[in-house]
Amino acid sequence: MKASTNAISLFVFACLLSSVMAAEVRTWTDSSGKTLSGSLEEVTSDGKVKIKSNGQTFTIPIERFSDEDQKYIDSQKEEMEKEDSPSRRRRKSDLFDYRQWKDNQDNEIKAKYVRMFEGQVVLLQGRTAHKVSFYDLSDEDQVYLRTELEARGEESQIPPPPAGGGGSGEIAGGSAPYDPRMGNQVAAPPAYAPPAMDDFAKRQQEEHERNRREIEKQQAEARRAMEEAQRKREEEAQRRQREEEERIQRENQRREQQRQEQLARMNAPMGGPSMQPQWEEYKECSNCHKRIDGNIGAGDNCPHCGVFFASETDRFGRTTKKVPVPWYYGAPIPIGLIVWVVVAVIRKMGSS
Repeated sequence: MKASTNAISLFVFACLLSSVMAAEVRTWTDSSGKTLSGSLEEVTSDGKVKIKSNGQTFTIPIERFSDEDQKYIDSQKEEMEKEDSPSRRRRKSDLFDYRQWKDNQDNEIKAKYVRMFEGQVVLLQGRTAHKVSFYDLSDEDQVYLRTELEARGEESQIPPPPAGGGGSGEIAGGSAPYDPRMGNQVAAPPAYAPPAMDDFAKRQQEEHERNRREIEKQQAEARRAMEEAQRKREEEAQRRQREEEERIQRENQRREQQRQEQLARMNAPMGGPSMQPQWEEYKECSNCHKRIDGNIGAGDNCPHCGVFFASETDRFGRTTKKVPVPWYYGAPIPIGLIVWVVVAVIRKMGSS
């Protein structure tokens, strides 16, 4: 009977254990419909959820889950907080990671542990270093830090507890009894007084100052480079504008000169001396239609084809000059040809 009872108890316990394990592993769905099978591992303070699936841990923002999963996460978060420490803060086991630190006056900062220095806990918040007495930390943080240092074999860095007692009736630094009528009661110490900087904090501040000066120097150089580039662009634009204005001015002058010349030609008297050179430019032979000099006229021969000019005509086709044709042009062809050749040779020799 006893053996059967034990067997039934083991069976019930196994069923309960399997149901709990089955409840931990569930299918998660995000807002886009994608699914992931795994168990809820942690809900971080910055609104992210860690899901463990197939030996891997995925960190997903809580707002990416479906409404149903978000409700489940909220319910599990409340259960986790109930099972957590009295301050309801999840503690990370990594000593040098960022976490919430709290003093005995309930003041909190998010920082990471750096080291212990002369009984002071050095915490780094961003680029700012803080030193807090070990015994000014909250009881929970003292236990946490003591446990971590003991695990690392550095418990000797923890200072001994300060000697104190509230029932001696003496104020710190003297032996006079406490008398509220004398005004010598001890004032309550502040929750946290900024400690003097140690070498580490001083180096951090110097490094920060060097970085700030370097950034300012780079910004000043960048501004100078931008100003120099802007100045060169403006000078180039002004040079191009001057060249364009000069080109337009030359073009206007050329057009004005052409207009004046055209007006002068239109206003000059017909056949006047000013127009005569222009008509002489366009003299041409009526036989070969080649241009000839202006001093060749009636009574001369064409320098190109040798024809005799018996008359001259103007551009309107009117005869302006006529000369008689030499007798040898009317002679029979052989005699006339011979005479013409002789005359042409003589003229050629005379001109050379």
